[in-house]
Order: sequence, then structure tokens, then C-alpha cells
Amino acid sequence: MPFAKRISLAFLPAFTLCQGSANIMDNVAKAIVLGVKETGRHLNYNPVLIVELLIYAEDSSAFKTSVELTVPRVSVPKMGDKWLVKYNTTKKDEIEIL
Repeated sequence: MPFAKRISLAFLPAFTLCQGSANIMDNVAKAIVLGVKETGRHLNYNPVLIVELLIYAEDSSAFKTSVELTVPRVSVPKMGDKWLVKYNTTKKDEIEIL
């Protein structure tokens, strides 16, 4: 499993900057939640989860990745949930949940 990135749903940045001011998170795609694993950690009583995603890219290819999320207990993602994400074309494990 690739290294999971830590993302908090409550504090997502509007965009990601790299090398000055170039925005590299420019590809919007659909993602489906394949699985959710608990890490056993909590942040402000909210669980930290590893969410495995299948992302359907614009070029009609699909790839799997995982992200580490801190989510409120009332909105824990479930298998089959559909999300919109932005991803980096050069490093496909870098995603931003919309």
C-alpha cells in the first residue's frame, strides 16, 4: 500500500502550490471509496482513518491510492461512496478531496 497522505476534511486548502505559484492539482476526477481502515488514533475525538480510493482519471484510466483522513464521527466514509477529487498528473498519490 502506498504511503497514505494525511488530510483533514475540515481544513482542506483551496489549492496546492508547488515551485512558486504553479497549481499542479488541476485534474478533477471521480473517485469511489474501496475501503476504510481505522488507525486507532483520534484527533479531537474524531477518528483518523485510512481511506482507499479508486480514481477514474480524465484519460479513462483508473488508479488506486489511499489517504489518511481525520473525519467527524457522524460523517465516516463508507465503501462505495463517490467523491470528486483533484490529482497531480505526475504524482498520482497526491490528491485533494473536493
